[in-house]
Amino acid sequence: MQVAKRLGYRPNPLASAWMAQRRAANPSRTEVNLGFIFPFAEGIRENLFEQQIGKILHARAHLHGYSADDFGLDDYASLDSLARVVDRRGIKGIVWVGVVNRSPLPEVFSGCAMCSLGGEMVGVPTVRTRAFEGMRIALKRLAEMGKRRPALLLLHRPTDVNLIRYEAAFQIAYQKRDFAGSAPVVRLNPNSRGNWMSKLKAIPNADVLLTNGFSTLTDLPTAFLDARPGEGMGLDQRHDDMATIAVDQVGAALLMPAHQSERPHSDLGVWPRWVDALA
Repeated sequence: MQVAKRLGYRPNPLASAWMAQRRAANPSRTEVNLGFIFPFAEGIRENLFEQQIGKILHARAHLHGYSADDFGLDDYASLDSLARVVDRRGIKGIVWVGVVNRSPLPEVFSGCAMCSLGGEMVGVPTVRTRAFEGMRIALKRLAEMGKRRPALLLLHRPTDVNLIRYEAAFQIAYQKRDFAGSAPVVRLNPNSRGNWMSKLKAIPNADVLLTNGFSTLTDLPTAFLDARPGEGMGLDQRHDDMATIAVDQVGAALLMPAHQSERPHSDLGVWPRWVDALA
């Protein structure tokens, strides 16, 4: 669009109207079915956060002419049983949404174009959050609000990889914003809730928390890194971009099967090389 604007391009209204008529008469549809696999079936039905991601995934799939099914991993006894369902339904593309799996997937999945959205999957390319850019924006806003001592509170979800990236981004952005003192970081494990309060009390003079958690745990003002409807500040993640990239990445792999073996890693929400080539 920038190049078109610079070159002074203007669409031909007659050609635009003619193409719109042709597309309406011959809608672009395919027989390809996609699968969106979430960790928990309950989340698909009741979690507003996952519902939001699901809507974006389905809208993008529909735009490309794909049909799509949702799956909750906990609905199946094992990955093998889920693989059999995927095979029977003829699913050719899969987006793993926040799923953590550090073991090789069953052979059935090898015939699918796949990517992981924010999770950690062995041998599957990953679309991750823009941790550094999001953290820069977050701390800039907190500085504008007059907060001088932000602390980062991390719950162990969804993966250790994301936590490391969040913490690194926080440390770097904290120094660049010249906040008071060192950058305090507290990690909380969901399996050891008993020592949470003692860890939180040890935070030195924080005046605001920046967290990836689902709820506030102290009286301190809290800004959420995850962009959820009606909660916190929505400072990071940009799940609309992530979900769009995930579906586009799977779609590109379906169109260019020779490149599936590359298994590129998309870390900061950028497209892999062969998606750029397709575009």
